[in-house]
Amino acid sequence: MLKPSDAVPFFWLVLFAGGMRSVLLVGVSYVALTLLAAAFQPVPLPTLWVQWFTNASTIAASAGYANLNAWLSAVGMERWNAAASLLALLGLGIWTYRHRQGDLWVALGVTGLVTRLWTYHLSYDDLWILLPSIALFRLASSGPAADGSDVLAGVVLAAAAVVMLIPETVRHLSAPWPLVFSVSHTIVWTAMLVLLLACAERVPLQDHAV
Repeated sequence: MLKPSDAVPFFWLVLFAGGMRSVLLVGVSYVALTLLAAAFQPVPLPTLWVQWFTNASTIAASAGYANLNAWLSAVGMERWNAAASLLALLGLGIWTYRHRQGDLWVALGVTGLVTRLWTYHLSYDDLWILLPSIALFRLASSGPAADGSDVLAGVVLAAAAVVMLIPETVRHLSAPWPLVFSVSHTIVWTAMLVLLLACAERVPLQDHAV
């Protein structure tokens, strides 16, 4: 949560589910910690921000994987990186507002996935997949569902466990392994996102016995 690219998407939950007091507490605390950390850097804070955005957009194509920046860069549309990330962030905000009274774990799962996908990230940011994994586990273990969503959640969760156990060194092997690594993660994470979005549109998870 120290990185803006990780912290910003979760601010929607603070804003719409926590209320103004939470917004002020989190906002002031984050700004204070940012200023404290920047005080030990050799360049001013605005310069640090510019460098961060520049580095993120520059190395997205060569270093990142399974995110909007990498996908756009792969098809020669890296100039749309910032716009696409902003649209994803705004879309998450609209969704969070519409489902602010829904199940918190579903909201955390969707936010975790969008956080991982909305901008440049590396393998250490895959930790965010833990949140949707917990949400899917709750759905899978909530008992038989008439529409079979519990079984589907279990299948998707198992697929996520498999791809998350693939060593990151595979991504650095010769072709076609880097593509297989990236595509497999993209497919599974997208399936997780679609399933959680669909779940949010029907019975909230909090109505199930867990």
